[in-house]
Amino acid sequence: MPETFAAAANAIRSHFATEWQGLGRTEQVVYDNQTATPALGAAYVALLIQVATSTITGLGGAGNRRVRPRGLVSVDVHTPVDQGDGPNQALVDVVATIFELRSVSGVEFGAALPVRVGPRDGWYTQRVIVPFYWDHFR
Repeated sequence: MPETFAAAANAIRSHFATEWQGLGRTEQVVYDNQTATPALGAAYVALLIQVATSTITGLGGAGNRRVRPRGLVSVDVHTPVDQGDGPNQALVDVVATIFELRSVSGVEFGAALPVRVGPRDGWYTQRVIVPFYWDHFR
């Protein structure tokens, strides 16, 4: 179970990269604070991890107080515009299965929610949002 925000983010990114490659996906993956450089006409995905809140879920002495950070993984799926939503939806489904209801290194994921963003700047985009949480002790 991750003890820090950085450890949780690293576990999430590592899980996504391993699963994405394991499924034979070749689309570029862009992580926080990176710039997309997709090949002309090629789809890509952008992964963002954001912690939204933390709560104390267990009381006790030092080292026994359970803290539960909660957040969202958002993956923007970009496919070239004017191809219909089929290619984009297929990638959305792949992203959803990578995270939905999975447990990875102590990080627990909830149900995936795809949200249509629509066409913009030559890309058709949908965002896959997956809530997550993990527990650690202080």
